[in-house]
Amino acid sequence: MKSFVVSLLIAGIALQGEEAFAVKIQQHSTESGIFSKLIAEQEESNSFEKEIEDAKTRKKIQLAEAEKEHD
Repeated sequence: MKSFVVSLLIAGIALQGEEAFAVKIQQHSTESGIFSKLIAEQEESNSFEKEIEDAKTRKKIQLAEAEKEHD
């Protein structure tokens, strides 16, 4: 009878460990999703800033060419 009770206790502890592990995996996936979203937003922001800088550079080149033509 004692071995049966001990087996049940061990099974219960193992089951709790598996549930805790599953919860940790789910939390990690959620956190990973949040971080992935933040990284994607940062990359989008950087891309937008690069586009702005490229546009400014193109505009400076156009102005320099227009000045040459005007002279």
